[in-house]
Amino acid sequence: RTKGFSFTVSQLDPTKISKLYDVTLVAGEGDSAPPTLTSVLCGRTTLASMYIREFYLKDIPKDDKGSSAWLMKLFQEKDAMKDSFLKTGCFSELSGVPKHAPIKRKSRPWSLLVSLTLNSCVILPMFYVLFIGSFITRLVIVVVLALAWVAMQRLINITKISKSSNYGKKSAAASVETNETKGTGDKKQD
Repeated sequence: RTKGFSFTVSQLDPTKISKLYDVTLVAGEGDSAPPTLTSVLCGRTTLASMYIREFYLKDIPKDDKGSSAWLMKLFQEKDAMKDSFLKTGCFSELSGVPKHAPIKRKSRPWSLLVSLTLNSCVILPMFYVLFIGSFITRLVIVVVLALAWVAMQRLINITKISKSSNYGKKSAAASVETNETKGTGDKKQD
């Protein structure tokens, strides 16, 4: 699946876009909460680590075969970096990429303050109208809140990892079968 990348690289003007950035992100490992909407709503902390690399566009091959090989090599490096991080807690320990001093971001209380302020501006007037409004007004507000709750439950369900794609994952049976066919050189026929 490298055709889109190859086409894009061949069409980019290096005088306007001179660099390409690669970000490798690992989130929700160890004691960290998984990166889901449920974690955010429950106030659980999700730790994420990332490794950012910069590539000059002039160094990336423009032809289909060359850019495809470059991209495949990049993803092999990314896999090695992720494996290294999961085993050692460091992207470069086992993968061979250069090690850099980590940059740790402090928590930002302003994000919480803005969120609380905006939510208060919506929820407090709604509850005020709920308590002093007529029966119809109360019914409308309860229906709106119920619909918001249903929508939130659907969003939470979507972000669960168990609902994610299995693309790129190998099953245990496929791994055993691959290992067996590698040893004999036989190919499985359908």
